[in-house]
Amino acid sequence: SKALKLSYENGRKNHTSTLFILISPKGIEYKVFGELEKFCKNNDISYATMYAAIMYNRQGPRKNGWSIRRG
Repeated sequence: SKALKLSYENGRKNHTSTLFILISPKGIEYKVFGELEKFCKNNDISYATMYAAIMYNRQGPRKNGWSIRRG
């Protein structure tokens, strides 16, 4: 918890970091701070699809079953 808080604080200081909340097709919520592309790559999710959903405020699950929103 202390390490997580430190990581969160360090990420907040980085101007490129944004909190994204992704929900898997199974309903599991993941909080990703500033590393959306890396998270997508590690979980075999299309980064372009998730990024477009954020940029164009597309609500609801994508065709792949994942949902995303800014935190």
